This record gives sequence, structure tokens and C-alpha cells, in this order.
Amino acid sequence: MSKYNNKKTMIDGIKFDSKDEAEYYLYLKDKKAKGEIKDFGLQQKFELQPKFKKFGVS
Repeated sequence: MSKYNNKKTMIDGIKFDSKDEAEYYLYLKDKKAKGEIKDFGLQQKFELQPKFKKFGVS
């Protein structure tokens, strides 16, 4: 049982941790199909700060 009583859901072969996440995915998918948004991605990774060396150590 999850902490917040979420129910895992699978849509389009993607496993979502909650029904709400899955519904929001469908909402965004519909918006994209209508041309209201250009694109969206799942769990995108962003580099907040590139690696650097300080005193010769990275």
C-alpha cells in the first residue's frame, strides 16, 4: 500500500505512480493532438550546473 493510497496505472505502455499522473498525461496528449501545445516529455533531465574543477579536483 502506498503512502498516499495512490493506484498505479499503465497507459500507452508507460507506468504512472498515480491515477492523477496518468490522467494529466492523457490531458497533455490531447492538447498535443489538437495543436494547442507543441510537445511534452516525461521526466526530463536538466543539468543545473556543469561539472567543474576546484583546486584541480572535479
